[in-house]
Amino acid sequence: MGLYDQGSQLVVRAELPGVSEGDVQLTVDHGVLSLKGTRKTALPEGYSVHRQERADYQFARSFSLPCKVDVEKTTASMKNGLLTVTLPKAAEEQPRQITVAVK
Repeated sequence: MGLYDQGSQLVVRAELPGVSEGDVQLTVDHGVLSLKGTRKTALPEGYSVHRQERADYQFARSFSLPCKVDVEKTTASMKNGLLTVTLPKAAEEQPRQITVAVK
């Protein structure tokens, strides 16, 4: 998992192989992003397990965010087991360009 600052937004990327988007829960509370989820393995009907290397499990991670974010504009997507959470920075946290006046 990684937390990246891209200027106007923060991006969190997490590799979650075998986890479906419905099994992931994201929350932002008091400057902390929490990621919880479960991975479930399903066996085809009529089969029994002789060897299993990937078991069911639950996971939880929390990140303290380095600045305020706009929770209403936060988005999350999952593709090929990679979860990407985009957290736009709050207006007061956005980088600003300051012009210098020549006198």
